[in-house]
Amino acid sequence: GINAEYGKQWYQRRVRGARDVMVAGGMESMSNVPMYENRTSPVYANRLVKDGILNDGLMDAYTPGLHMGNCGEDTASTMSISRAAQDAYTVRSYQRAAAAYQSGVLKAELVSVPTPNRKNPDLQLYHDTEYNNVKFDKIPALRTVFAKDGTITAANSSKISDGGAACVLMSADKARELGITPLARILTMSDSAGEPIKFPIAPVKAMQQALGYAGLTIADLQRVEINEAFAVVSLACQEMMDIPDDIYNPNGGAISLGHPIGTSGCRLVGTMAHTMKPGDKGLTGICNGGGGASAVLIEKL
Repeated sequence: GINAEYGKQWYQRRVRGARDVMVAGGMESMSNVPMYENRTSPVYANRLVKDGILNDGLMDAYTPGLHMGNCGEDTASTMSISRAAQDAYTVRSYQRAAAAYQSGVLKAELVSVPTPNRKNPDLQLYHDTEYNNVKFDKIPALRTVFAKDGTITAANSSKISDGGAACVLMSADKARELGITPLARILTMSDSAGEPIKFPIAPVKAMQQALGYAGLTIADLQRVEINEAFAVVSLACQEMMDIPDDIYNPNGGAISLGHPIGTSGCRLVGTMAHTMKPGDKGLTGICNGGGGASAVLIEKL
């Protein structure tokens, strides 16, 4: 969500005439996040070590001990979203991601990353790998993570992963001056916030506001992308906004592609900008830990 916020800041500065060109983006290398140790740990006796991913990225900032997954379980219970429905959505995400890679529709937005090792110092990674890691027959048998009788598992949650994304934001006048053909234009942007425990449905308000600013409805859109933090997030938002399945996360999402936390907001906008058809309008939403959310509405040029 943070890189979506950067885009909003550019948009606001552009409206004020303060900026013509900015680069917005983010990255996360979750596989390299260190363990934390308190500086005041005693010289003798046991030391407390905290998982950096868990401590900084996956816990609610306002409620000690409350994991994002516990918030997801609250939404699943409140909205009666079953484990079976979440697992079915998970299968759909993986299948759509695999189909997207096989068709080549995502190729234009990807940049290879050097990943050398001892056996192959020139190795380059050209695509995400998570969508090939799934074992569909194992999904229904996985144990729930956050509640004994809960619904959320490792499979129907977004995956810990590494990644980065960036986009160039430019005024129309500057693009014409430089002879640059833009991929898309921003129509509106919005933020919202609610109770921290209700963060899974926070994108709904932000997205509804963005549509309202533009005088549009879901029926006017050809694409909707919501970050798949958990399957329950995607299902809850889809139900509340009555989003048609055929335009909703058609190329998979964070469940099947991964969710590098600082990357996902920009990735969602970039995927829409690259994969929609000229004239299409697309809306993306992403929830933030703590109850916030951001939304961006664009039109493909």
